Parts: sequence; C-alpha cells; structure tokens
Amino acid sequence: MLEKLKREIVRLAGSIIRQEVVDHGLNAAMTAWHLTDWTWKEIKDSPRLRSLTTRAGTPIRELKQFQEFVKRDCTELAYCEGIAVYTKHFGFSKLPVFSTKVTERFRISSDPIGKDGGAKLHEFSATGESISYTAQASAIRHRPLSCGLPMEAH
Repeated sequence: MLEKLKREIVRLAGSIIRQEVVDHGLNAAMTAWHLTDWTWKEIKDSPRLRSLTTRAGTPIRELKQFQEFVKRDCTELAYCEGIAVYTKHFGFSKLPVFSTKVTERFRISSDPIGKDGGAKLHEFSATGESISYTAQASAIRHRPLSCGLPMEAH
C-alpha cells in the first residue's frame, strides 16, 4: 500500500490535466488514509506501540486513538481522512476541526506551463477560501507533502 501511495503522489505531482489531478489526488488521499488501518494492524501488538504511546503523551489502545494521534502529528492526513471518509458518505455531517498553512498549486489545464510562461497560482486555505494570481512559472515553488514520506523525483 505504501508503494501505491508513492506512485499516486508521483502521478499527482506530474499531472497538469484537471481530471488526472482529481483522480490521482483522490487515489492518493484515500490510500494515505487507509494506510492508517494497515499500520495499526501492523503495530498494535508490537513493542513499537509503547514508544508511539510515549511520543503521543496519551495511551493508544485502539485504531481510533491511533488515527487521532496521526492526524495531530500530520495535518495533511486529516485532509486525507476528510476526502476518504466524507466522500464515501456523501459529505460532511459537521466540518472537521483542523487547520493548515496555505498551499500553492499550478493552474490546472490541458496546456503545459512553459519555463518562462505565465502560470496561474491558486492558494487554498483550510476554510476553502481561494486566491488566484498570475506569476512567472519559474517563480512558483513546488512544495511536497511534509508527513515524512520519502519523495522521489521522476
């Protein structure tokens, strides 16, 4: 599953067509969240759980507690939960409580963005606000996920 997640992230990072971004983004988010189930199954009876409990500062005895710790430790996984769980159940019954810094993403279109060509930059906040502006493509930085997943350049 971890290898599948890595492949989806690489595909997502290389996508410039809207539908590919949507497909690979959904696949990556769902896979990332479902990895919490797989990880819990692997560590629940392991000595590693003791060190994780120490790091969490609270007992972790069941999957839900583990997932809450993971979301606190990696905000991006809280978003993945929202995508994986709430799309399955047709929306939010209540808004999730988490926040993150604004992230950047290239404009999504079927046209490639040239090295010095203009690129529309979208910024999204945790509350869904969006700000767009145009910049030179060379001025827009790529920001990978920061949850400790190794990113491979392809």
